[in-house]
Amino acid sequence: MSIPSQDRPWVHNPSVDEAFALRGACGQTHLPTGRTCVLPRGHRASCAFLPRDRAEVVLEERLRTRA
Repeated sequence: MSIPSQDRPWVHNPSVDEAFALRGACGQTHLPTGRTCVLPRGHRASCAFLPRDRAEVVLEERLRTRA
C-alpha cells in the first residue's frame, strides 16, 4: 500500500526517519546522537530514543506481534 506524499507530512521533516515513519513509528531522530523513537506515530508521551540498530529490532518485534 502506498500513501500519497501529501497525506504523510511526517516524512518531510528532516528529523524524522522516513523508514520508521512509514512503518507506523514516530521516527523522530535525536540529531546529536542519531537515536530514533520507535513509539507509535502520534504518541502523547516523550519520545523513547534508541540506537538505530536496537530501534530496528524493537520495531520489527512490534510489527511481528501485530501480524
